[in-house]
Amino acid sequence: VYPNPTEGTFNVEIPAIYKEAEILVADITSRVIEKRTVTDNRGEPVQFSLATVAKGIYIVKVNTGETTYVVKLVVR
Repeated sequence: VYPNPTEGTFNVEIPAIYKEAEILVADITSRVIEKRTVTDNRGEPVQFSLATVAKGIYIVKVNTGETTYVVKLVVR
């Protein structure tokens, strides 16, 4: 997940060994802001925009089916 902190736009890069993944962006109260499913992953960045949300800390969760990654994202 980069850049972190961000002004609103950020990328999630999933290693190409994981062909499918689900990306979930939530606020600290667990309210889902955005959810995407990636199929046929080639390791290219997936871009998100949180330009319309309040500044603060958000959680980015990537579930590959085998592993779940959780990253705190700071929007300033």
